[in-house]
Amino acid sequence: MIVRYFHQADISMIDHKLNKLYESINRLIKSLKSQPQPQPQPQPQPGYTKL
Repeated sequence: MIVRYFHQADISMIDHKLNKLYESINRLIKSLKSQPQPQPQPQPQPGYTKL
């Protein structure tokens, strides 16, 4: 088991960061779903190459 090499403090810190990340992702998904219409992507101008 790899887990035994981590100290308990490291595990709880990693767990805390993962929880924060999960919360922010959930917030992002909710805000995306709550938008009535997604913004249309701007069409590139004819003859214009996007680098």
